[in-house]
Amino acid sequence: MKHVVVDLLTDDLVSALKVPHPWFIDEISKSEGTYHISLERHPLPYLCPNCGVESPVYDRRKKIWRHTNVLNMQVILQATLPRVSCASCDNIRLIDVVWARKGAHNTIMFELWVMRALKCQSLNMEKLARNIGGIYRNSISNISRHYDPLLDRNEGFKKEFSNLWLDSQTFIPIDPCSILSSNIVGKLLSFSYRNY
Repeated sequence: MKHVVVDLLTDDLVSALKVPHPWFIDEISKSEGTYHISLERHPLPYLCPNCGVESPVYDRRKKIWRHTNVLNMQVILQATLPRVSCASCDNIRLIDVVWARKGAHNTIMFELWVMRALKCQSLNMEKLARNIGGIYRNSISNISRHYDPLLDRNEGFKKEFSNLWLDSQTFIPIDPCSILSSNIVGKLLSFSYRNY
């Protein structure tokens, strides 16, 4: 890891993100109230996201996701994701990442924070977009459109969702691993992938 030290919070930020293997933080930089975190992947074989067959890299695409704020500073994750050429599917597909839904420009944790603010703190989309900064009302509307059906259909998920506790000062989960149980993440991911 190149790990550019930008301030005393960098080490805390690295440990708080809990980037899952085979990914790792390659670089952290800070500019104008924003942390930019570059993620890289260890050189392991790539699997087709559709059928799971090991596939060669076709090309790579740079992707960027908005993550939850840290001490009122925006956090932007970026990674260069490979598209794999699957002989089994006879198709070219972008690999999946565990921190975001397919096609989303925000991490799941950011989207959950947005939904929690909309549903449990009764903020409207305009006010929330202004308070968050760096996000448009349309983005919040897209997040809401995605999660509303899940919240409406599943009482168990709604109960777990309303019990998520977020630090109101920094707008980040206190501990993403313990706050967000694997059960709720599994429901989110299975719901997300069925819709693409």
